[in-house]
Amino acid sequence: MTRSNFLKALGHGLRGIEQDERKRLLDYYGELFDDKLEEGKTEEEIIAEFGGIDGLKATILADYPGAQSRRNPVGLALSRTGLVLLSPVVFAVAVTLFALVFSLFAVSVAMVLAGLFYIVFSVPVFAVSTGVGVFQIGVCLFCAGLGIFLFFGSIYFKRFSMFAMKSIFRLYSYVFGKEAA
Repeated sequence: MTRSNFLKALGHGLRGIEQDERKRLLDYYGELFDDKLEEGKTEEEIIAEFGGIDGLKATILADYPGAQSRRNPVGLALSRTGLVLLSPVVFAVAVTLFALVFSLFAVSVAMVLAGLFYIVFSVPVFAVSTGVGVFQIGVCLFCAGLGIFLFFGSIYFKRFSMFAMKSIFRLYSYVFGKEAA
């Protein structure tokens, strides 16, 4: 674990402490970390010396007994309620988008294969009528081309779906994933 990851994890673990005090603590431990690096210790040795993230967090929080109770219980309850109630909706949207993307890929491959496969059976139609045979092969090629077009369209739809789901999950975690302060 690097110094920045250590301080980030420590700051995340000290969310119950007021922001100014938490910043002061992070600055102090950042300077202490730098001093120990200058002494020639490795980052892993320094973190082990602190007792790891959990050990250091427990030591600091022991000095701030009200830190855990400073969270807004109403906000925390609303956050957890929203998480529970909206989880099925977000999951359903994700599954629906996945099914649509998969279906578009399957349909596009089926159209290409059907168009190319039917060309083989359109050749004997030339014996009956050249015009009908040309028309039938044209329809087969159109079907295969439409399948190729749909394949590339489904690639773009997949990218759009991924972007939409990332945005939904980012919004969802922003609204319901953070603890109320």
